Amino acid sequence: SLKKLLGTYGINLIDAYVTSRYGGNIQAHFSINKNLKVSKNVAMILRKEKDGSYVLVTPVEKIIIKVHDAPFIATSVEVSGNEKDTMLKFTTNTGDTVIASKDYPIRIVINSKTKEPAPYILVRSNLEAKISRSVFYELVNLGCEEKDDFGVWSGGNFFPFMKVSDLKG
Repeated sequence: SLKKLLGTYGINLIDAYVTSRYGGNIQAHFSINKNLKVSKNVAMILRKEKDGSYVLVTPVEKIIIKVHDAPFIATSVEVSGNEKDTMLKFTTNTGDTVIASKDYPIRIVINSKTKEPAPYILVRSNLEAKISRSVFYELVNLGCEEKDDFGVWSGGNFFPFMKVSDLKG
């Protein structure tokens, strides 16, 4: 079974949940981040269901896991081009790469209490990576004004972070 297989890597699925924190670390009761090869393999079988729950799926079983915030973290960004021709290539903690575009958008959620932004990028099949704080700072440094918004260009698309008026206010 999947539980037994993962158990050989020291992964205990009884209390399985992944938490991603802004500092760029993944903490998990099942130590998913201790071995990159295991992390990649687990990431390959991770799915997000229509109801928002996360599951590990193999041909013979499906195990529900709890994910706090996002299952992956965008740990670096490679910038090529400039202005509207910019391409932002993100790499996640599991080695996946994605270029921000219409198909892989960046989105920002502003915490209503703290006003702190929480940036994400779609990695695959409705699974997102939280953009680490240091990478987000890089994006802010690349940011520009487009109409009434402040954000970044990538893949021919503009991704707004916030209203320009909120920056000045």
